[in-house]
Amino acid sequence: MVWIAHTCASTTGHCDTNALACMSGKPISQGGIHGCISTTDQGFSMGWRTSSMKPFVSVLGMTPGFEDKMFIVQGFGNVGLHSMRYLHRFGAKCVAVGESDWSIWYPNGIDRKELGHFKLQHSSILGFLKASPYKGSIMEAGCDILIADASEKHLPISNTPRVKDDIITEVANGPATPDVDKIFLERNITVIPHLYLNVRRVTGSYIE
Repeated sequence: MVWIAHTCASTTGHCDTNALACMSGKPISQGGIHGCISTTDQGFSMGWRTSSMKPFVSVLGMTPGFEDKMFIVQGFGNVGLHSMRYLHRFGAKCVAVGESDWSIWYPNGIDRKELGHFKLQHSSILGFLKASPYKGSIMEAGCDILIADASEKHLPISNTPRVKDDIITEVANGPATPDVDKIFLERNITVIPHLYLNVRRVTGSYIE
């Protein structure tokens, strides 16, 4: 990010004192901001805390807050790791994690720190022994909350009729297409959109 910003500043932006602002995600010493890595997850946490209040979740027959909630993380990169951390902090329990090469399931709750360390060491959750392998699509496992954090349009319409989650939080950019959203709406599955949950990351980039 620094290389791109400096290249831009030295070519087209050499007369602009704010030229380095063309790129976000820079180190603190090069004009970055504190907490940049976890801004998306903080925004997700704050957005979900608001959405879990009584007026919203009572419509779904759920209790407010996190304490009795179980969740699934689909996509365990940087954002998925931090999202798992925030929900654990507020008392929710992660029972499944899915990635493109492997999915795991453990109904008693997956240890966030152990899985995080394993992922950092092996660059994958494949082979993590403190949870059982899950065959099939993790989004069909059924839970209170599905954290859709893999990639754009990764909630395929073929799986949508079999999704059993009460709430889907779009942490990735646009994981559900309009056709998929329509099916969720017909099935009374609440989707908290990425345009709302990702606003903190965009705000952080603006500040930087």
